[in-house]
Amino acid sequence: NSKVGVIRINARTLVTPENQRNNAIRARILQSADDKYQFIEFTPTDITGLPDQVVVGSTIKFKVTGDLKIRDIVQSVTFDVSVTVAADSLTGSATTQITRDQFNLQIPSVPFVANVSNDVTLDIKFTAPKVAQ
Repeated sequence: NSKVGVIRINARTLVTPENQRNNAIRARILQSADDKYQFIEFTPTDITGLPDQVVVGSTIKFKVTGDLKIRDIVQSVTFDVSVTVAADSLTGSATTQITRDQFNLQIPSVPFVANVSNDVTLDIKFTAPKVAQ
């Protein structure tokens, strides 16, 4: 009965320690300054590896596969998820690796963003409160 809803990230809120890099991300790389590219979305399609039962205080590991949309490009990705179970919430993290090439993310050849790796780690920290059914 476990479900994960669509995860929507406002790409305009992503920041680095460098303002010029932030401007390049918004204007040229993610193009999030454009309203149609403001959000990055992950739509889950499958959850695997969940145990039949969980105990409060335990940590469980599983995988969530889904469609990651950055601008107009959608690719299937799988997050490795670790969740600690409390009586009234779940806290955890989800991590996956993608490449800029998968999403046609072009890095401008300027000093404050040059030498950026093609490999990108996406790491999401979350807390999910218990929901009444």
